[in-house]
Amino acid sequence: MTGKTLLMALGVGVVVGLLLGIGLVGLIGANREQAAPTTPPPRSANGATLETVFVHHATPENTSANSTYLHGPPTEGNPNAVLVVTQNWNPGGSHGKYNDHPIGVWYDRNRGKWAIFNQDRAAMPVGADFNVAVLKRPTEAR
Repeated sequence: MTGKTLLMALGVGVVVGLLLGIGLVGLIGANREQAAPTTPPPRSANGATLETVFVHHATPENTSANSTYLHGPPTEGNPNAVLVVTQNWNPGGSHGKYNDHPIGVWYDRNRGKWAIFNQDRAAMPVGADFNVAVLKRPTEAR
């Protein structure tokens, strides 16, 4: 990772953190895997509104190479969706699948779907779980 890429990633993290009201320390902490929150996140923060939150589970049907594809509204067919994704070791206290790789998201225009991917191009393990928050953009400047 180049210094420019790292700064861009940190910049995106700061923006997402400001949208959700999360401190920078929480975004770059040592633990990449996070359990599902026990309290629901705020419905609105700093002008961005939370549209939906769900746990995505990588299966053989939705996983290809280093990516796992999200299905259904509000992400499908929506290249302008704003996603915040974290790894989830054990949703609901179940046995987890460890994915020791940095993740990102990308929109596959050919499929019309968002995907979570391993940035180091390692194969996405079937059984990996992810917390996904989809935000609505503010409709007016604040």
